[in-house]
Amino acid sequence: FGRGKAENSLMIRLKDLSVDDEEYRGTFPNAWLVTEFGEAPAKPKPGAELAVILRASKQETTVLISGEMGTELVATCSRCLSDFALPVESNVSFALIPKADLILAKKKVDESDTAIVEAEASDQDTYTGGTIDPTPLLREQLLLLLPEYPVCRPECKGLCAGCGGDLNFDACACAPKDFESPFAALKKLKMN
Repeated sequence: FGRGKAENSLMIRLKDLSVDDEEYRGTFPNAWLVTEFGEAPAKPKPGAELAVILRASKQETTVLISGEMGTELVATCSRCLSDFALPVESNVSFALIPKADLILAKKKVDESDTAIVEAEASDQDTYTGGTIDPTPLLREQLLLLLPEYPVCRPECKGLCAGCGGDLNFDACACAPKDFESPFAALKKLKMN
C-alpha cells in the first residue's frame, strides 16, 4: 500500500500531502481479513483481498482521506442458514485532526461547564506524528458495513420451525400446530 502503487507500507506520510489529492492504492491480504474478522457475522472468501484506493490531501492541519474499498465475504443466511457470497464495496471518507488540536479544544471547552459532555463524547479521528496509518479506520468501516442479520436474498423463506426443513426448496409437510396467542385472553375482556 503506498503512493500510486501497491506496496507493503500502509502509512500516509504527511510531508507528501498538499491541497491536491495524493492517490494511494493497495490491497490487504486474505490473512489480514481472516485475522480482523474473527467474530464477525461474515468471513472472508478464501483467497479474497481487500482492494483499497484512497485519495489524501491536507487543508492546514486537517488531513482529508476519501476513496473506495471492496472485497468479497461469505456470510451465513440468518433465515435458512446457507452460506452465500456477500460482496462488500463502499466509499470511505475521513477527516483527521492532530491529537494536540483536540486536546487544546477540550481544554478550552473545560473552561465552560456547559460543553464538557460534548467534548468528552467527541468521536473525531486524530493523528499524531508525521504518518497516518489508515488501517484501523478502514477496518472499522468494513465492520460497520456488515449486516447484523445477513440474508441470502430478500425472498428467502427460511427454515420450518417444526422440522427444520429449508422452505426455499420444499413446502413443509409438518402439520400446523394449534397456536394460541398470548394475547387471546385480552379478547375475553369487556370494555366499559
